[in-house]
Amino acid sequence: MPATLSGKLHSRGFAGSQGWQVEVPVADLNGILSAKPISLKGSATLNQKVLLTVPDLQIKYGENYLKASGVLDDHSDFALDINAPNLRGLWSDLKGRVKGRVAISGQITTPNLDLDLTSSDLHLQGFQLAKASIKGHINNTSLSSGKLNIKAEQLHYGENIKLHLLDLDLSGDEQNHKLILKSQGEPVAANLQINGHFDRTLEQWKGTISQVKFETPIGDVKSNQAIAVSYDNKQTQANIASHCWQNTDVELCFPQAFNAGKQGNIPFQFKRVNLDLVNKLIEQDSLKGNLQVQGNVAWFTDKPFQFTANVDGNHLAFSQKLDYRTFKLDIPKLTLNADIQNNNLVLKTDINVHNQGRIVGDIRLNDLAKNRQLSGSLAIERLSLSIANQLLTQGESVNGEVVSKLRFGGNLEKPLLNGDFNIRNIRTKLKSMPVNITDGDIALRFNDNRSTLQGKIETVDSHLNLTGRANWANIEHWTTELNAQANNFNVDIPSMAKLRFSPNITIKANPKELNLSGTVDIPWARIKIDSLPDTAEPVSEDEVILNGPHKSKEELIKREFAAKTKSGMDIRSDLRINIGKDVSLDAYGLKTNLDGLLSVKQDKGNLGLFGQINLTKGRYASFGQDLLIRKGLISFSGQATQPTLNIEAIRNPETMEDSKITAGVRVIGIADSPEVTIFSEPSKPQDQALSYLLTGRSLESSGEVGSTGSVGAALIGLGISKSGKLVGSIGEVFGIQDLNLGTSGVGDKSKVTVSGNITNRLQIKYGVGLFDGLAEVTLRYRLMPQLYFQSVSSTNQVFDLLYKFEF
Repeated sequence: MPATLSGKLHSRGFAGSQGWQVEVPVADLNGILSAKPISLKGSATLNQKVLLTVPDLQIKYGENYLKASGVLDDHSDFALDINAPNLRGLWSDLKGRVKGRVAISGQITTPNLDLDLTSSDLHLQGFQLAKASIKGHINNTSLSSGKLNIKAEQLHYGENIKLHLLDLDLSGDEQNHKLILKSQGEPVAANLQINGHFDRTLEQWKGTISQVKFETPIGDVKSNQAIAVSYDNKQTQANIASHCWQNTDVELCFPQAFNAGKQGNIPFQFKRVNLDLVNKLIEQDSLKGNLQVQGNVAWFTDKPFQFTANVDGNHLAFSQKLDYRTFKLDIPKLTLNADIQNNNLVLKTDINVHNQGRIVGDIRLNDLAKNRQLSGSLAIERLSLSIANQLLTQGESVNGEVVSKLRFGGNLEKPLLNGDFNIRNIRTKLKSMPVNITDGDIALRFNDNRSTLQGKIETVDSHLNLTGRANWANIEHWTTELNAQANNFNVDIPSMAKLRFSPNITIKANPKELNLSGTVDIPWARIKIDSLPDTAEPVSEDEVILNGPHKSKEELIKREFAAKTKSGMDIRSDLRINIGKDVSLDAYGLKTNLDGLLSVKQDKGNLGLFGQINLTKGRYASFGQDLLIRKGLISFSGQATQPTLNIEAIRNPETMEDSKITAGVRVIGIADSPEVTIFSEPSKPQDQALSYLLTGRSLESSGEVGSTGSVGAALIGLGISKSGKLVGSIGEVFGIQDLNLGTSGVGDKSKVTVSGNITNRLQIKYGVGLFDGLAEVTLRYRLMPQLYFQSVSSTNQVFDLLYKFEF
């Protein structure tokens, strides 16, 4: 707040054996504060006989003023008047109005006060007060007496505290006084009355608290009776009579009178805690049941505090909605006992899960103030994994049980753990897993600050071994390692692949790094992928609409993978994948054997795929022919989605008119935009090469009227194939699924066709002849999964009822 000040200020004084005195006979200052005029005029004297004498003192700031005059001593007569209609500028972010008078009389150590102050529209940072007043008179001449009223309206602080009304009224004297509090607002509003009596000689106060009501987020809280309270000032000790606090969900009782002060002892009892209280706080309907709690808390001047609590619960239930299913957990009985005595903690738990198992714990922590020595045990008795079945779909299941006996040691900074943690008789049948586990066991063995893992996963005809270890001798530099190894482990991915693979994979982790390494041998596999429409591609379920820094697929592909886990560990990987000689692929017209070696590497966010795959003994359906793969090589040198292709597919030499001529298709280049060419050996013109590819003969020797048409249709088909994705996208705009553009028929009966699905049941196809110009419209409606009704309209009208057989 910029300010300037000038004027006169005189002062004089002395201090010595005769006393002391400070005098300001003249004060006349003027200036500017926050662009408003400010002035101070008057005089004042302070000395050991008369504490303060102010003949007349005035402070003005803009349109605000404060005036003080009078004497403060054994016979005080002092008045302070304020009239501040605009406080803006006096303090940063301060605004509002204040007006009133304060008068002080009598002995300065026990003064008599007269108060009459009001304020309105006060604002200071997050604090707001619409209206407030303090009015009263307090007389301390003999027995303190008087009347005081404090009232506030619309007091807000931040977003959470909203007090609509506060009215505090105090009246009476030492022998008989009364305080009444009324309030309305959030999050808590209090209403109560206190009647009391003070004995000045004994320095003791006694009273009762009655008509108590608190309005809280969990509902109204009331006392069951008037509460007798006493306070001994000499002993600094309070005594509170037995009473209860009641709420619709909670009843807290203090069954006997208790003391509170420098030392105290408070027995308490929650007769009822309805867990619906927690539901209200978390705004979910997850818990059901009631808890009962009995306990005691005590503190002392010469030893550590003591605390005991015994929690009992019967017929408890937990439920949580996950997606479209609900997870439920019934707990018929729960007990929890906590005890702190002599600086030691004992925590005992016993949880029974309905027909699913039991968890029993006994945890001890000695020397809480210093060493915090840890001991105790935790036992899990046959906790069933079938508890997860309620989240699975029909036909899926998870079975098994958890059995554990653990012992604790060490301290909180360096905990030690001994014992076993076992998951036994694991059996799973899940659609999301490519294998059904018929038997599995995982055993963790703990030895102080180390552990080992042994496990097996068995299917009908395969076996997978798991081994691992961990070390937390230095808890800030823990390490862990897990290895998975199998020999010809069978995996069945429905409608996609069956394979046997032999993994030997190791995962290592520490606070700084996650490392994945090893080999995966695939000696045998049968991969079959159902083909999509020739030129239309359906939208992937996980397609992302990019509207940020990565707006194209190419940019997304080039984007780095996560270099770190969410916890900040660097991710590194080095995997070798060996594809054996007995691996076949049947996908999108390609039938071939595969073999090769691939290496997957990741470092600093860069995920790379290196190596090559050979295609052998392959056939590829293209241009209406079954082509033999003479050469097939797919090379990876970084990006997994951008391999280099070098593929040659030729017509079967046995079907060639001239065995000395070879015709085929050559695909060379990056997968996104390969160069596709038709070739012949020896070299022939493109139409001749295509004729040899399609018919095995030259155009001249074919002798068929439709041969030229066949070649033309094939060339048109080749051009159409390059526009399929665009056509599919156009169809999506008009609500047609799998819209594709293609050719059908042979020779001079070849057609250009457009087809797509109007609904899941109705398909439409429109075709135009390349050489005769005749149009044909086909409508096909699926009546049942394998029964169709079809109408074909051209020069003739045809109706068909089709039934599809599979054998």
